Amino acid sequence: MDLITLELGGHDDDVIGDPVVLWGEGFVVETVVSWADAVPYALNCGVSGRIPRISRLIIRRFQ
Repeated sequence: MDLITLELGGHDDDVIGDPVVLWGEGFVVETVVSWADAVPYALNCGVSGRIPRISRLIIRRFQ
């Protein structure tokens, strides 16, 4: 069984079943792990295979 509790900040129009982004575009996992006192690997591996994942390759060029 997968279970997670999220604080949504008191938005009155949120309902059960609304889609959420746990981390991703504009909300990187490194930010989330600082709040969870964890490492990115632990959060990514902790999500079961039943949760759909979308991966994107981002290439950054440093000068």
